[in-house]
Amino acid sequence: KTLEGGGGIAAASSSSDGGSIAITNPPELFDKVVRVLDAEHEYYFVLTYIPDLRWCRVCPMMKSGCFDDGKVRWVLMPEGTGRELDVTSARCQPVHAVPKRQAEDADQEEWSIQDSSSTGGDNNARDLEKKRETMGM
Repeated sequence: KTLEGGGGIAAASSSSDGGSIAITNPPELFDKVVRVLDAEHEYYFVLTYIPDLRWCRVCPMMKSGCFDDGKVRWVLMPEGTGRELDVTSARCQPVHAVPKRQAEDADQEEWSIQDSSSTGGDNNARDLEKKRETMGM
């Protein structure tokens, strides 16, 4: 699993004549840690992202001890222990995650995740609930 850079989801609209498509304000999802709406695990890492299809392949993450500062260390679940998912990017809510090792391979990376919903806040939970309502779930 190689780390990539750049890119993002795009909001697209077509012109009334059916011709061109305008891509605006694309959030970044490549190599991001996300929460996935109605998924089994708390966090996932975006392995593959295809912006024009708004499609992601995500790998579940797990806790793996703590860093020296006491924050939880998150890593990718080993292959075969957690199921990778193919999901629409609309189900993905990016969270603030800091890669600590700067590894070339995501399997070797460790993240510190600062997510208000995991520490008692409810901003991300509210955002996910809004997405659920929008998607009719």
